[in-house]
Amino acid sequence: MTVQFTPATKWQARLRMAIQGPAGSGKTYTALAFATALAALRGGRPALIDTERGSASKYADRYDYDVVALGSFQPERYIEAIDAAERAGYAVLVIDSLSHAWEGEGGVLSLVDEASRRSSSGNSFAAWGVVTPRHRALVDAMLQASVDVIATMRTKTEYRLEPDARGKLVPRRLGTRPVQREGMEYEFDIVAEMAADSHELRVIKSRCSAVADQVVERPDGTWFQPVIAWLTEGTAAPRWCEEPEGQARFWAWAAEQALSREEVLAVLGVEALADYGGGKKQALERLQAHLTSRDPVKVEAWPI
Repeated sequence: MTVQFTPATKWQARLRMAIQGPAGSGKTYTALAFATALAALRGGRPALIDTERGSASKYADRYDYDVVALGSFQPERYIEAIDAAERAGYAVLVIDSLSHAWEGEGGVLSLVDEASRRSSSGNSFAAWGVVTPRHRALVDAMLQASVDVIATMRTKTEYRLEPDARGKLVPRRLGTRPVQREGMEYEFDIVAEMAADSHELRVIKSRCSAVADQVVERPDGTWFQPVIAWLTEGTAAPRWCEEPEGQARFWAWAAEQALSREEVLAVLGVEALADYGGGKKQALERLQAHLTSRDPVKVEAWPI
Protein backbone atom coordinates (compact mmCIF):
# COMPACT_ATOMS: atom_id res chain seq x y z
CA MET A 1 0.00 0.00 0.00
CA THR A 2 1.37 3.41 -1.02
CA VAL A 3 1.72 5.96 1.77
CA GLN A 4 0.31 9.33 0.69
CA PHE A 5 0.25 12.60 2.65
CA THR A 6 -2.70 14.99 2.32
CA PRO A 7 -3.22 18.58 3.51
CA ALA A 8 -4.21 18.80 7.17
CA THR A 9 -7.82 19.79 7.84
CA LYS A 10 -9.32 21.44 10.92
CA TRP A 11 -12.38 19.30 11.57
CA GLN A 12 -15.28 20.16 13.79
CA ALA A 13 -15.03 17.98 16.87
CA ARG A 14 -16.70 16.55 19.93
CA LEU A 15 -15.36 17.67 23.29
CA ARG A 16 -13.16 15.41 25.40
CA MET A 17 -12.50 17.27 28.66
CA ALA A 18 -11.41 16.29 32.17
CA ILE A 19 -11.94 18.39 35.30
CA GLN A 20 -9.93 17.17 38.27
CA GLY A 21 -9.64 18.34 41.84
CA PRO A 22 -10.19 17.40 45.49
CA ALA A 23 -13.60 16.85 47.07
CA GLY A 24 -15.60 20.06 47.34
CA SER A 25 -13.64 21.97 44.71
CA GLY A 26 -16.62 22.36 42.38
CA LYS A 27 -15.91 19.71 39.73
CA THR A 28 -19.51 18.55 39.30
CA TYR A 29 -21.02 22.03 39.33
CA THR A 30 -18.49 23.32 36.79
CA ALA A 31 -18.93 20.28 34.54
CA LEU A 32 -22.70 20.86 34.52
CA ALA A 33 -22.24 24.55 33.73
CA PHE A 34 -20.05 23.69 30.75
CA ALA A 35 -22.31 20.81 29.63
CA THR A 36 -25.41 23.02 29.75
CA ALA A 37 -23.78 25.71 27.60
CA LEU A 38 -22.53 23.17 25.07
CA ALA A 39 -25.83 21.26 24.92
CA ALA A 40 -27.65 24.51 24.15
CA LEU A 41 -25.45 25.00 21.10
CA ARG A 42 -25.82 21.37 20.00
CA GLY A 43 -29.59 21.65 20.32
CA GLY A 44 -29.81 18.76 22.77
CA ARG A 45 -29.85 17.85 26.42
CA PRO A 46 -27.06 16.94 28.85
CA ALA A 47 -26.89 13.64 30.71
CA LEU A 48 -24.80 12.67 33.73
CA ILE A 49 -23.39 9.36 34.97
CA ASP A 50 -23.48 9.62 38.77
CA THR A 51 -21.10 7.51 40.87
CA GLU A 52 -21.30 9.77 43.93
CA ARG A 53 -24.49 8.37 45.51
CA GLY A 54 -26.80 11.00 44.08
CA SER A 55 -24.69 14.05 44.86
CA ALA A 56 -25.04 15.39 41.31
CA SER A 57 -28.83 15.66 41.71
CA LYS A 58 -28.27 18.42 44.26
CA TYR A 59 -27.75 20.77 41.31
CA ALA A 60 -31.06 19.91 39.60
CA ASP A 61 -32.45 23.25 40.77
CA ARG A 62 -29.76 25.06 38.79
CA TYR A 63 -29.40 22.96 35.67
CA ASP A 64 -31.72 20.81 33.55
CA TYR A 65 -30.25 17.35 32.87
CA ASP A 66 -30.93 13.64 33.13
CA VAL A 67 -28.98 11.30 35.38
CA VAL A 68 -28.22 7.61 35.78
CA ALA A 69 -26.64 6.24 38.96
CA LEU A 70 -24.10 3.44 38.92
CA GLY A 71 -24.09 1.05 41.87
CA SER A 72 -20.88 -0.71 40.88
CA PHE A 73 -18.01 0.57 38.85
CA GLN A 74 -16.76 -2.14 36.50
CA PRO A 75 -15.55 -0.67 33.19
CA GLU A 76 -18.42 -2.44 31.46
CA ARG A 77 -20.99 -0.57 33.57
CA TYR A 78 -19.54 2.75 32.41
CA ILE A 79 -19.51 1.55 28.81
CA GLU A 80 -23.17 0.51 29.06
CA ALA A 81 -24.07 3.99 30.34
CA ILE A 82 -22.08 5.70 27.57
CA ASP A 83 -23.81 3.54 24.96
CA ALA A 84 -27.20 4.32 26.49
CA ALA A 85 -26.50 8.06 26.30
CA GLU A 86 -25.60 7.74 22.63
CA ARG A 87 -28.69 5.72 21.81
CA ALA A 88 -30.90 8.22 23.66
CA GLY A 89 -29.48 11.08 21.59
CA TYR A 90 -28.04 13.20 24.39
CA ALA A 91 -25.82 16.07 23.27
CA VAL A 92 -23.32 16.08 26.16
CA LEU A 93 -22.39 13.41 28.70
CA VAL A 94 -20.84 14.21 32.08
CA ILE A 95 -19.06 11.29 33.76
CA ASP A 96 -18.98 12.10 37.46
CA SER A 97 -16.68 10.57 38.46
CA LEU A 98 -14.20 8.60 36.38
CA SER A 99 -12.13 7.91 39.50
CA HIS A 100 -14.54 5.23 40.71
CA ALA A 101 -13.73 3.20 37.60
CA TRP A 102 -10.21 3.00 38.99
CA GLU A 103 -10.53 2.50 42.74
CA GLY A 104 -14.26 2.14 43.44
CA GLU A 105 -16.17 -1.08 44.11
CA GLY A 106 -15.72 -3.19 41.01
CA GLY A 107 -13.17 -0.74 39.62
CA VAL A 108 -9.85 -1.66 38.05
CA LEU A 109 -7.86 -1.97 41.29
CA SER A 110 -10.44 -4.26 42.90
CA LEU A 111 -10.65 -6.34 39.71
CA VAL A 112 -6.87 -6.80 39.77
CA ASP A 113 -6.97 -7.84 43.45
CA GLU A 114 -9.76 -10.28 42.73
CA ALA A 115 -7.95 -11.79 39.74
CA SER A 116 -4.74 -12.09 41.78
CA ARG A 117 -6.54 -13.97 44.54
CA ARG A 118 -8.03 -16.39 42.03
CA SER A 119 -4.64 -17.01 40.46
CA SER A 120 -2.75 -20.05 41.75
CA SER A 121 0.43 -17.97 41.90
CA GLY A 122 -1.20 -14.85 43.29
CA ASN A 123 0.70 -12.91 40.63
CA SER A 124 -0.74 -9.42 40.10
CA PHE A 125 1.27 -9.01 36.89
CA ALA A 126 -0.87 -11.63 35.18
CA ALA A 127 -3.99 -10.05 36.66
CA TRP A 128 -3.12 -6.72 35.07
CA GLY A 129 -2.90 -8.48 31.73
CA VAL A 130 -6.53 -9.53 32.13
CA VAL A 131 -7.92 -6.26 33.51
CA THR A 132 -6.04 -3.70 31.41
CA PRO A 133 -7.96 -4.47 28.18
CA ARG A 134 -11.21 -3.89 30.07
CA HIS A 135 -9.99 -0.47 31.21
CA ARG A 136 -8.77 0.31 27.70
CA ALA A 137 -12.23 -0.53 26.36
CA LEU A 138 -13.70 2.12 28.67
CA VAL A 139 -11.20 4.73 27.46
CA ASP A 140 -12.00 3.83 23.84
CA ALA A 141 -15.73 4.11 24.53
CA MET A 142 -15.23 7.66 25.83
CA LEU A 143 -12.99 8.72 22.97
CA GLN A 144 -15.17 7.21 20.24
CA ALA A 145 -18.53 8.31 21.63
CA SER A 146 -20.72 10.39 19.35
CA VAL A 147 -21.49 12.78 22.22
CA ASP A 148 -19.38 15.46 23.89
CA VAL A 149 -17.79 14.06 27.07
CA ILE A 150 -16.77 15.88 30.24
CA ALA A 151 -15.27 13.62 32.91
CA THR A 152 -14.44 14.54 36.49
CA MET A 153 -11.61 12.94 38.45
CA ARG A 154 -10.73 13.25 42.12
CA THR A 155 -7.15 14.12 42.99
CA LYS A 156 -4.93 13.04 45.82
CA THR A 157 -1.85 14.68 47.25
CA GLU A 158 1.42 12.84 46.73
CA TYR A 159 4.32 12.95 49.20
CA ARG A 160 7.85 11.59 49.20
CA LEU A 161 10.14 11.02 52.16
CA GLU A 162 13.31 13.09 51.81
CA PRO A 163 16.10 13.93 54.25
CA ASP A 164 16.00 17.37 55.81
CA ALA A 165 19.04 19.49 56.82
CA ARG A 166 19.70 17.18 59.77
CA GLY A 167 19.35 14.02 57.71
CA LYS A 168 15.95 13.13 59.15
CA LEU A 169 13.41 11.76 56.67
CA VAL A 170 10.42 14.08 56.37
CA PRO A 171 7.48 14.03 53.94
CA ARG A 172 7.71 16.54 51.09
CA ARG A 173 4.62 17.46 49.10
CA LEU A 174 5.11 16.72 45.40
CA GLY A 175 1.74 17.90 44.15
CA THR A 176 -1.50 16.24 43.15
CA ARG A 177 -2.44 13.59 40.65
CA PRO A 178 -5.83 12.30 39.48
CA VAL A 179 -7.20 9.07 40.89
CA GLN A 180 -7.03 7.14 37.64
CA ARG A 181 -4.49 5.23 35.64
CA GLU A 182 -1.24 7.13 35.16
CA GLY A 183 -1.32 9.11 31.94
CA MET A 184 -5.13 9.28 31.69
CA GLU A 185 -4.94 13.05 31.26
CA TYR A 186 -3.26 12.58 27.87
CA GLU A 187 -6.49 11.10 26.50
CA PHE A 188 -8.32 14.44 26.76
CA ASP A 189 -8.23 17.61 24.64
CA ILE A 190 -8.58 19.86 27.68
CA VAL A 191 -7.66 19.13 31.30
CA ALA A 192 -8.43 21.58 34.07
CA GLU A 193 -7.69 21.43 37.78
CA MET A 194 -9.82 23.03 40.48
CA ALA A 195 -8.77 24.30 43.90
CA ALA A 196 -10.83 23.37 46.96
CA ASP A 197 -10.49 26.67 48.81
CA SER A 198 -11.12 29.19 46.03
CA HIS A 199 -12.98 27.05 43.44
CA GLU A 200 -10.42 28.40 40.99
CA LEU A 201 -10.01 26.55 37.71
CA ARG A 202 -6.57 26.28 36.14
CA VAL A 203 -6.18 24.87 32.62
CA ILE A 204 -3.17 22.55 32.72
CA LYS A 205 -3.53 21.08 29.22
CA SER A 206 -5.40 22.41 26.22
CA ARG A 207 -5.49 21.87 22.48
CA CYS A 208 -7.74 24.93 22.38
CA SER A 209 -5.30 27.85 22.44
CA ALA A 210 -8.02 30.31 23.46
CA VAL A 211 -8.12 28.89 27.00
CA ALA A 212 -4.62 27.44 27.33
CA ASP A 213 -2.98 28.17 30.72
CA GLN A 214 -5.92 30.27 31.86
CA VAL A 215 -6.79 30.65 35.53
CA VAL A 216 -10.33 31.70 36.43
CA GLU A 217 -12.33 31.73 39.65
CA ARG A 218 -15.74 30.00 39.61
CA PRO A 219 -15.96 29.62 35.81
CA ASP A 220 -19.36 29.46 34.12
CA GLY A 221 -20.81 28.89 30.68
CA THR A 222 -19.71 32.33 29.51
CA TRP A 223 -16.04 31.51 30.12
CA PHE A 224 -16.58 28.26 28.19
CA GLN A 225 -17.72 29.99 24.96
CA PRO A 226 -14.23 30.04 23.31
CA VAL A 227 -14.08 26.26 23.72
CA ILE A 228 -17.46 25.91 22.04
CA ALA A 229 -16.26 28.13 19.18
CA TRP A 230 -13.13 25.98 18.81
CA LEU A 231 -15.19 22.80 18.64
CA THR A 232 -17.49 24.13 15.94
CA GLU A 233 -14.87 25.83 13.77
CA GLY A 234 -13.65 24.07 10.65
CA THR A 235 -15.01 21.52 8.24
CA ALA A 236 -17.78 19.19 9.29
CA ALA A 237 -16.23 15.77 9.87
CA PRO A 238 -17.48 13.05 7.52
CA ARG A 239 -19.81 10.55 9.10
CA TRP A 240 -18.51 7.04 9.73
CA CYS A 241 -20.43 5.62 6.76
CA GLU A 242 -19.15 8.25 4.31
CA GLU A 243 -15.39 7.69 4.61
CA PRO A 244 -13.97 5.49 1.81
CA GLU A 245 -11.56 3.66 4.13
CA GLY A 246 -14.29 3.13 6.69
CA GLN A 247 -16.61 1.77 4.05
CA ALA A 248 -13.90 -0.60 2.81
CA ARG A 249 -13.31 -1.97 6.33
CA PHE A 250 -17.02 -2.30 6.88
CA TRP A 251 -17.66 -4.27 3.71
CA ALA A 252 -14.66 -6.51 4.39
CA TRP A 253 -16.12 -7.27 7.82
CA ALA A 254 -19.56 -7.90 6.33
CA ALA A 255 -18.03 -10.39 3.89
CA GLU A 256 -16.39 -12.23 6.80
CA GLN A 257 -19.83 -12.55 8.38
CA ALA A 258 -21.20 -13.91 5.09
CA LEU A 259 -23.43 -10.84 4.76
CA SER A 260 -24.12 -9.67 1.23
CA ARG A 261 -24.33 -5.98 0.39
CA GLU A 262 -27.99 -6.34 -0.48
CA GLU A 263 -28.67 -8.00 2.86
CA VAL A 264 -26.82 -5.32 4.86
CA LEU A 265 -28.52 -2.43 3.08
CA ALA A 266 -31.91 -4.06 3.55
CA VAL A 267 -31.31 -4.45 7.28
CA LEU A 268 -30.21 -0.82 7.57
CA GLY A 269 -33.09 0.33 5.39
CA VAL A 270 -31.02 2.33 2.88
CA GLU A 271 -30.06 2.10 -0.77
CA ALA A 272 -26.41 3.02 -0.10
CA LEU A 273 -24.28 2.82 3.05
CA ALA A 274 -23.59 6.56 2.94
CA ASP A 275 -27.33 7.19 3.26
CA TYR A 276 -27.51 5.61 6.70
CA GLY A 277 -28.28 8.32 9.24
CA GLY A 278 -27.62 6.44 12.48
CA GLY A 279 -24.46 5.94 14.47
CA LYS A 280 -22.05 3.02 14.36
CA LYS A 281 -23.44 1.41 17.48
CA GLN A 282 -27.01 1.58 16.22
CA ALA A 283 -25.97 -0.05 12.96
CA LEU A 284 -24.10 -2.76 14.86
CA GLU A 285 -27.11 -3.51 17.04
CA ARG A 286 -29.37 -3.91 14.01
CA LEU A 287 -26.89 -6.17 12.22
CA GLN A 288 -26.21 -8.14 15.40
CA ALA A 289 -29.94 -8.76 15.86
CA HIS A 290 -30.18 -9.85 12.22
CA LEU A 291 -27.22 -12.21 12.53
CA THR A 292 -28.61 -13.71 15.73
CA SER A 293 -31.98 -14.34 14.12
CA ARG A 294 -30.32 -15.88 11.08
CA ASP A 295 -27.63 -17.81 12.91
CA PRO A 296 -26.41 -17.78 16.56
CA VAL A 297 -23.34 -15.71 15.77
CA LYS A 298 -22.12 -13.07 18.19
CA VAL A 299 -20.50 -9.97 16.72
CA GLU A 300 -17.34 -9.39 18.75
CA ALA A 301 -15.84 -6.28 17.20
CA TRP A 302 -16.77 -3.34 15.03
CA PRO A 303 -14.50 -2.84 12.02
CA ILE A 304 -14.48 0.95 11.78
